[in-house]
Amino acid sequence: MKSVHVTKGGKEYLMYINFKTEAEIKKRICDFAENESIRVTDEINKISEPISAVVIRHYYDGLSVGYSFMIKTTDANSKNIMEEYIDGEDHDFNVLLSCVSDNKRDKYFSMGDTEFTDKMKRLMSEHVNKFEFELLVEEID
Repeated sequence: MKSVHVTKGGKEYLMYINFKTEAEIKKRICDFAENESIRVTDEINKISEPISAVVIRHYYDGLSVGYSFMIKTTDANSKNIMEEYIDGEDHDFNVLLSCVSDNKRDKYFSMGDTEFTDKMKRLMSEHVNKFEFELLVEEID
């Protein structure tokens, strides 16, 4: 068996993947990071107010991982700071991590987290002239 997918509400979800090599694991995690960073950047680009900060919030407890994004915006007068949130679609990352051996899970979380953050920085840097913001990363409990 190579992988298991479930369809719910018209959307397909990965439930299991049988990795044969470390190269497969790395590729799937890098693909997740690329796709998710593009999706989040597209969502952020829909925000019309000036953006002052994009905060990538993540947690990892050794078993599951989660991401969310806090986008700090200001009104036209730059006086009122507002926060908008985008939830991460981290289901696949959780499945990928659960399908690697326990002793390598931390390693692949770190690799995926770094890859994702680097891709977000690259994609968001293309918009610096438009937004003039800070990109922050924080771990939450």
